[in-house]
Formats: sequence, C-alpha cells, structure tokens
Amino acid sequence: MWGDCRRDVLEMPIGFAKEITLASRGSRATNNSADGGGCDVTTYSPAPTAAPGMGVGPRYAVIPVNGYGIAVATAVRMLDPDDTGTARILAAGESIPYGALPVLLADTTVYSAVCVEQMLLAWHTALPKPWLVLVSDAPTRAVPEARYRFRALGARLAGMTRISYLPSLRTVESAESAMQHKDVQGAAVKLRRHIEGK
Repeated sequence: MWGDCRRDVLEMPIGFAKEITLASRGSRATNNSADGGGCDVTTYSPAPTAAPGMGVGPRYAVIPVNGYGIAVATAVRMLDPDDTGTARILAAGESIPYGALPVLLADTTVYSAVCVEQMLLAWHTALPKPWLVLVSDAPTRAVPEARYRFRALGARLAGMTRISYLPSLRTVESAESAMQHKDVQGAAVKLRRHIEGK
C-alpha cells in the first residue's frame, strides 16, 4: 500500500543544503546526513501563501510521505469526494498552490514517523503548518514508539488525525471503487469534519 519514504522540502534552510546531493533536474535528492534514515528528499519551489482555504486553487495540497498507492489515492478522494479538484497531490518540484492547506499523508509505522519528523525539521516557518493524516496500515494500534514520535510533532503541525484501518482497500482496483464502500465513506466524512473543524 505504501512505497519508499520521502521528505518533501518546500524551502530548505541554508545549512541543510550542504547535506543534500541533488539528482537530475534538481527535483530529487538523497539525504546523506548521519540521521537521514534513508528518506528521499523532493524539493519544491517556494510560492506565495495565503490563509489556508482562501485561494482559488485546490483547498488541500497533498504530500504523500510514503509514496503513492491505493491508500494515498483513497485519502485524496476522501478529501475531494466529488472529484472537483478540492484536493490534489503535489508533483515533485511543484509549489504549494496559493491558499492551499498542506496535508501530509503517512502510515503509522516507526519508519514513517521518522520520515515525517525529518520533513517537518526542514519545513520553513514562512509556510503554513501542515496537517498530518495518518492512515492505519494494520487493524491494531501503532506501536508505542511510533505513537510517541507522532505526538512529539504536534507543535509543528496545524493538526493531526488518523484514518482507521480499512480492509476494503486491499480488495479494490481504484479510489473510485473504494469510495463505494460504507466504511470508506464514513471515514471520509470523519476526516473532512476533523480537518475543517465542523
């Protein structure tokens, strides 16, 4: 359901650039620092920002921490159930659309917690704080170390919420098919209500 971990950097601090070896087109790089944890780095060009939800583009700019898969595709449709462009995954090198709320998607493993932590350490303070949406990758709670790491990131986030484990994602061919399941529909309503504060 999940791919390789990556860290998305929207504007890198000066000191951080010394730890990065740029790859082709300057859009991907590898973290070579001692605590890099193997997470890939995708750089995004800076863009003007506005109050989240106040722009004319997508409301949610989605950044998958663990790559793209059915969990990510479904989470995006959960945020944009009518497929109107309310939520959109950012491509490598793309800036955050004006007024969009950044949303990080990650599973609940310790590895993901480390990657999210690294991403947030590189998050420029001039950018809106992101929401963190955790998609449960098992029908059990995350292990204590992962829960501790995610809780410790609270001050760096606009908010954090979790999508419960959805067995139906193992059986569907697309996000559209997933949205036909009642458990996914219920999770989508809860997700939007939580992020929108309604």
